[in-house]
Amino acid sequence: MTELFPVIATYLLAIILSLVVISLSVSLVTTLSNGEAPFVRSKKKTVDLLVQIIELSPQSRVYELGSGDGRILSSLHSKEPRAEYWGVEKNYWPALLFWIRKNIEKRDTVNLKKSDLFDVDLTKATHVIIYLLTKETARLLPKLEKELPVNSVVYSIDFPFPEEQKEPESVHRSPAGQTIYVYRF
Repeated sequence: MTELFPVIATYLLAIILSLVVISLSVSLVTTLSNGEAPFVRSKKKTVDLLVQIIELSPQSRVYELGSGDGRILSSLHSKEPRAEYWGVEKNYWPALLFWIRKNIEKRDTVNLKKSDLFDVDLTKATHVIIYLLTKETARLLPKLEKELPVNSVVYSIDFPFPEEQKEPESVHRSPAGQTIYVYRF
């Protein structure tokens, strides 16, 4: 019987990994078919540039809409650990990765809200970070204009707001080839 254990364990692991791959595939297809942005990690050099250009204080409230695995907020926490950080992610797998990262790194001011980004109250945000497709960015703009306090700053990675809707205050190109558009509201 003991010689069967490695064989059974191998089969169970293969089944579990297959279920994870199937689940991720279904999640990706559902996301893309709804016209939403899939989870794509920002490149490290882009995250480093964002950390460099963002001005944080202990009173900052940073929201990342579509936060994925929480890498950006974790990096910002290293710069200003007393600020409050909120990752908003509605997809299960990236939210799970975010939760794991937060607990491993013991970042008590980094929070996860598993929600649709259009359902989150942004009235106390000082900074908002987005990495969304152009269509979603344009759809989000009226919510940002309505809810963000005066002088809040939005950082959009790679996908600007349509120029006829909002002009960036500044544009930064990372060594990784990604662009960060900065908007003041």
